[in-house]
Amino acid sequence: MKFWILSILLFLCCNIFIAAPLHASCQYSFKRPIVIEGNWNLPPFDFINDEGKPDGYNMEILQTILHRKKIPYIIKKNNFSTALNNLREGKSDLLSLMFSNERAKIYKFGATIKYISKVIVCRKGDRSISRLSDLQNKTIGVEKSTRSLDILKQEKIPCKLVLENSALDELKKVSKGSYDAGFCNYESAVYYIRKYQLHDLKLVDLGIAPQEYCMAGSNENLLKLMSQELYAMKRDGTFDTITDKWFKQHETIAIPTVVYWVLAFLLSLAVSLYFIVLFLRNRVKKTERILDQK
Repeated sequence: MKFWILSILLFLCCNIFIAAPLHASCQYSFKRPIVIEGNWNLPPFDFINDEGKPDGYNMEILQTILHRKKIPYIIKKNNFSTALNNLREGKSDLLSLMFSNERAKIYKFGATIKYISKVIVCRKGDRSISRLSDLQNKTIGVEKSTRSLDILKQEKIPCKLVLENSALDELKKVSKGSYDAGFCNYESAVYYIRKYQLHDLKLVDLGIAPQEYCMAGSNENLLKLMSQELYAMKRDGTFDTITDKWFKQHETIAIPTVVYWVLAFLLSLAVSLYFIVLFLRNRVKKTERILDQK
């Protein structure tokens, strides 16, 4: 009897030890591919490229993590409003989303991927906008369902907000003079201005705090896994490689206006000195001829 009791206990203990690691390894298992969505009007973070395929910095970060963890996934190209609804209803699993306290009440957030600056875009000849209060009584284009729209509403500035489907639409209308300005992400504005040759536009920093662009999802275990792997990518250099690919080649060095003034002064000084030296040489030659004659 003792033998059978010990055998049963030993069998149960073995099953517990075997099952424990299996349970831990299955903590992040999914019965279907992960569904990823995005705001496809937000280059260079998420956008549809010229070949009609989902592309962008955030998308590459998410895909790299899922490849490293060998988790199958699919990408859906719904519009941003639909993507937000799908995430809220649990129909999708991952979405890159800017954090806010209001959104945190609805969606689950993971690690921050990047901090994004918000800027006003207006025509180069317009010097009437340098701070938020200058937007009063002006017509401002802004993409609907975005953090940019939330910020303008929170500031309660008495301006006319016109909702557009994308930042590109608002920038084009600012360029044509339909709007006084547009409000969007710095990186997206630079991308569109360069790609569509909107060189009559300028960017104005209004001093708004950078926004956290985070992983958002409907499954806390998945977000935990994604966040852990993101930190691993930062340690092994993969994260920096992807970041340099998307941003370093487009970085521009802002040269202060005073530098141009100094360069102009030095150039003028050099030209003046050249003519002074030329004048003195002629005087010397003339004097030498007079002396020779004497």
